[in-house]
Amino acid sequence: MEELDRQYRRLFPILRAKCARLLGDVAEAEEVAQETFVRLWKAGQSDRPVREVLAWSHTTATRLAIDRLRQRKLRLAVPLDDVAVTRQAHLRLVLRELARGVPEDQLTAVLLHRVDGVPQEEIAQSLGCTARTVRRWLADFDAHHSEAS
Repeated sequence: MEELDRQYRRLFPILRAKCARLLGDVAEAEEVAQETFVRLWKAGQSDRPVREVLAWSHTTATRLAIDRLRQRKLRLAVPLDDVAVTRQAHLRLVLRELARGVPEDQLTAVLLHRVDGVPQEEIAQSLGCTARTVRRWLADFDAHHSEAS
C-alpha cells in the first residue's frame, strides 16, 4: 500500500492534468485520475517498476477519458460524419506507423511531452531517468521521423 501511495503522489498530478486537457473539465479529470488509481490497485499493478506503472496508468487514464467523451457524444446524439471517421482512421494509421520501431520509453516520453504537454523534468522523474535523457529521446524521435518524411 505504501508503494501505491508513492505512485499516487508522483503520477496523480500528471494524469489529472492530462485528463483535464482531454476532457476540458477539472472535476471530471479528477474523477478519471482517481478511477485510474482504483483500477491500478485492483489490478495489483502498483508494485511493478515505475516505467510500467506510468505506461499502464497513462493508457488506462486515456481510455477512461475517451470513454467519458464517447458518453458525452452519445448523450448529445451527434453522429460522426464520413469525414470525421476517415480522419480518425487516417490518424490511427499515422500513429501506428510512427510508433513502429520506437522504444517504449521513448514513445512514452514523446506522447507525454508532445501530446499531453508534460514538462520534460516531470517525464524524467516519472520514468526514473534524467531530463537530458528525455531531451535526447525527443531529438532522436524528431531526427528519425524527419528523415522518414
